Amino acid sequence: MVFRADRDPYMDDKKAEFVQGIFSTASRTSIGFGPAKGKTENKCYWVADDTRDGCVSLRLLGSDLRPMGSPKNVSMAIFYEKFTPEVELWDFLVLKKVEEGDRHRDCGEYDMAETCYAKALAVDERNVRAAFGLGITYLSVGRAEESNMIFNKLSKLKRGLTQEHKHLFNEFGMALRRKNMLDEAVKYYEKALELAENDENLFLNVARAYLEKGQLERAAEYVKKALALKPDFAEAIAFRKYLEKKGCMDFTFS
Repeated sequence: MVFRADRDPYMDDKKAEFVQGIFSTASRTSIGFGPAKGKTENKCYWVADDTRDGCVSLRLLGSDLRPMGSPKNVSMAIFYEKFTPEVELWDFLVLKKVEEGDRHRDCGEYDMAETCYAKALAVDERNVRAAFGLGITYLSVGRAEESNMIFNKLSKLKRGLTQEHKHLFNEFGMALRRKNMLDEAVKYYEKALELAENDENLFLNVARAYLEKGQLERAAEYVKKALALKPDFAEAIAFRKYLEKKGCMDFTFS
């Protein structure tokens, strides 16, 4: 799977940077004969995604509302003329499924969570929140290799991640630390810090991981960073006192 950061699925105007979402086309066909002859409207639904080269990639949704067949490309000009956004359907098939998956995961209903995330990703294979949810679900049921594969791909994203995504990397780091996968936890905490350099809670989470790895001086470095941002941070102060009792380096700030 390929992943890209979540974004607003519909453009406010024709100059917006991205196109992504579910759109429809409509056609009218004649039915019946003679006096009974009339017209009926046929509507097709499409998953649309910007190809970033002046075209839009389209996949047709089947009667089960799942993408089918091979994608086709149309020009932006044709897309703007022929296609209508279906905001409610996008919400139902993607956003609501991700939210439903989150609820199931929070309740420990991992099979149901996996199903919801998979349905969202079937429509929007680059949905970051769904990918995160699926990765954490896999980790929770012991499928660490599959989980790590997802997060490796996410961590290599070159664009699209924002500060709000730091919470997702932080959450995965905490889940890894609970599994005693400390090297991996540090890796994802540090990815979160790339998105938000000045976060005292993230610094303290890195310090906890280094403490559990037995690397007290490295832990002290991150406690110092947390306290530099928030000198009255109670948890960091308690952590500092613990490290001082362990004979760790002093906490003199330059």
